[in-house]
Amino acid sequence: MPTMLDNAVEFHDELAAEWEQKYQKSSFASRQEIVQECLGGFSLKGATWLDAGCGTGTLARWLAEQGCEVEAVDASPEMLHFAEQGARRSSQQLKIRFSQVRTIEVLPFPSDYFEGILCSSVLEYVSDPGVCLEELRRVLRPNGMLLVSVPNAHSIVRALLRITLVCTTTIGRPWPKYLSLSKFQYSVSEFRAVLQAHALKAEKSVCFGAPALCFSNNPIVGSLLMFRARKQ
Repeated sequence: MPTMLDNAVEFHDELAAEWEQKYQKSSFASRQEIVQECLGGFSLKGATWLDAGCGTGTLARWLAEQGCEVEAVDASPEMLHFAEQGARRSSQQLKIRFSQVRTIEVLPFPSDYFEGILCSSVLEYVSDPGVCLEELRRVLRPNGMLLVSVPNAHSIVRALLRITLVCTTTIGRPWPKYLSLSKFQYSVSEFRAVLQAHALKAEKSVCFGAPALCFSNNPIVGSLLMFRARKQ
């Protein structure tokens, strides 16, 4: 019987061909903007980063363009196929290596290896976010930086979408389908506590992902939360 993880991988395989184009829309473009905001003022040149759940590699390429050496992993073979194509089309010689993993609960890297880790919109699809955070912490160097985003439990937009999913499921046409696979959501204080429980100290949190720019940082509208944390 397929697991929750299997279903999430199959879902993202189906979306892989169109995933890169989503970053042309404001809701997805804000993901890169928030990463840039959280990393503003930090030197990335020569740093070793992990993109844990890289999708088609948009954010991994941005990190590499800043001078990082990037290991980018994902569970979806189709996402990785398009990620490698995107890197080859780049006008720069990017230092990225893409590889498939079954889950970020077990990573093929030594302990204390990365200076930074990006984990964007991944933890809601895994079976145990705590196990994943512990593994991410393992491969992160002492005082290394973790950027991680999770769904916002207080988002009105997300609540309305969940109601829509229930209604559309009753007529056999569930939408938005990703919410049937997205199992975890947090308030700012809840996820700060989760990070602290895994010896990761939150330095910054930003709410984003609202459908309109004027609401982009509204804590009851934006559907996602991005945290910048350090390994203690």
